[in-house]
Amino acid sequence: MKYLYGDKLKELSIWILQLAKIACSLFIPCIIWGSIIAASYAKNQKIRNSYRSTTCFLLNYTFFEHECETCETYSTSYHSCFDEKFSISYLISNQILITTVLDSFDRNKKHLQTQVQSVIFVC
Repeated sequence: MKYLYGDKLKELSIWILQLAKIACSLFIPCIIWGSIIAASYAKNQKIRNSYRSTTCFLLNYTFFEHECETCETYSTSYHSCFDEKFSISYLISNQILITTVLDSFDRNKKHLQTQVQSVIFVC
């Protein structure tokens, strides 16, 4: 009877050791993977922050008024349209000044607040 109890204890010990091996084989890769992900997150934080909105300054605004047509099933109507050109500048995250031109075409209404150098908007 004494040996039977010892065999059960030995069997239980082996089972616990095997379970510990399985747990370690799962736990250690998870720790390594988590560390890699955390390092990648920290590394890319600066890149993510560079996509936040910034203030744009309107440098120049021009528009061209022309006629547009709207065709429906049995008729065509004409109305005024506007093509607009915005020249803007803004600072990016590393403090470099970017100047670019934005165009819009065939708008029904032109922008009303377009005084150069006085319009500041989020872009």
